[in-house]
Order: sequence, then C-alpha cells, then structure tokens
Amino acid sequence: MTRLHLQLALDLGTLDQSLQLVQVAIPYVDSIEIGTPLLIREGIAAVKAIRPYVEGTQVALFADSKISDEGVAIARLCFEAGADTISVVDGASTNTLRAVRSVADELGKQVWVDLMYHSNPILRARTLAPYADGFVVHRPPTGFPPLLVEGLRIVDRPIRIAGGITLDIARREIATRLATSLTPNAGIVVGRAITQAEDIEAALQAFAHLCRGDEAI
Repeated sequence: MTRLHLQLALDLGTLDQSLQLVQVAIPYVDSIEIGTPLLIREGIAAVKAIRPYVEGTQVALFADSKISDEGVAIARLCFEAGADTISVVDGASTNTLRAVRSVADELGKQVWVDLMYHSNPILRARTLAPYADGFVVHRPPTGFPPLLVEGLRIVDRPIRIAGGITLDIARREIATRLATSLTPNAGIVVGRAITQAEDIEAALQAFAHLCRGDEAI
C-alpha cells in the first residue's frame, strides 16, 4: 500500500484548544490544517500562532483559505504568516488561480484546490492541474463510485480525501480501494474523528499506523 499523508483538520474549538491539540499531534501527522472555521474565527493570527509548533519538524502547515478571489492578497497574507500550503475553491477564475500560483512559486509554497462543489471533479481537476500541487476531494455519503476512483488515476496530481473520514472508512474504503490510485503526498484529511475522540492521542496513533502501513488492512 502506498504510504498515505495524514492531514489533521482543526475546525472546532478555540485557538488555545487547537494549540494544545497541535502539541499532541505533531509526532503523528504529516500536516496540520487550520480549518476554514478556525481561520475565520481567529484570523491570520491562527497561522502565526501555530507556526512555531511545526517549525523544525517535517509537519506542514495548511491554511484552508478557500480562496475565491483577491488571490494575490490572501495568498501572500497566509504564506507570510507561516502557511506552507493554502487552498483555492474549484470555482475560482483562471486569473485568480494563476495569481495564487504566481505568489506560491515566488515564495516556494504549495496551492491545493478544493473540489468540494464541482459536479465533475475529475474534469475540473484535469483543467486546473497546471495551477495546483494537489486536490482535496470530498467523499460522498454513499462512498466513492468506481468511475471516480478510476478517474483519479489519470489526474497527475496527488489527491487527499476529506469529508467525515473515520478510522473504519479509512480502513474499508480509502486504504483498500484508493491507495493504489494515490501518488506520493496523497492521503486523507481527518477532523472530528480525532479532535472529538475520547482519547485523542489513541486516535492519532491509530490513524498514523494505518497511513504509514503499520496496520494490516
């Protein structure tokens, strides 16, 4: 199985609670996502506050900015605050995507496109591939249809799967059906299954073992 990237999404709670969680998560995750709700509640201060915790580690800081316009201003704001990666919505104009890509290239950062709302995520991903380092695809409630799985194989960018990912879903569907389709740096985005777990560190360990291939599927 291809090693899966584990991205922890911080959406709920206060900034102080998020900082406490980050300290526990650092040994287990590949990236920390400052989720859109947290970013809106706390502003760019959330990026600045979390940055010192990932400094000197291999953990990337992902600001889920979901840029739709004002690409240069927002991208520069997030990157200069300490984000390694930012997100752009799939409906953003080509001019916006091109502008964000330009800032990212200037600063040596990454741009991921969120395919949350597009009716044909495969077609849109192929169109936007020149501007994106990767794509976030949201899992339908009924699971991924086979055609979507096959379509992901032909997109020359890593894919990260989001949307209510639990350990059971990751074991049953993503790890078994999608792992062979995923390229390096692809993986899963996990939020509440970790942040609202009774034992947060145990949940982190379980997801980390699965993503690193330590757990037999």
